[in-house]
Amino acid sequence: MLIKQELLQELEQTPDPVLAQVLSFLKIAQIQHRFNTTSDPLPDPATLTVNPNLKPIWETVADLGATLSAQTWQTVPTDLSKNFDAYQTDP
Repeated sequence: MLIKQELLQELEQTPDPVLAQVLSFLKIAQIQHRFNTTSDPLPDPATLTVNPNLKPIWETVADLGATLSAQTWQTVPTDLSKNFDAYQTDP
């Protein structure tokens, strides 16, 4: 199955709030692709629009965090924000 066909099939089953996020991601990916593959100028930030129906990223992160159990949260290092880079290396 072609990627485009598979994507269209998935989109048919996707709720509108997720579609809004996917659309925003797709627009960003297209801009990055254009920037990396051509000499076309990036769009003027003043012309970009924001979807007012999307939740701010911090609310999305809080919602995701709320889905984790207390036991899972206990495994998160208490100094993670200060030492994030140190936790990115293999033990």
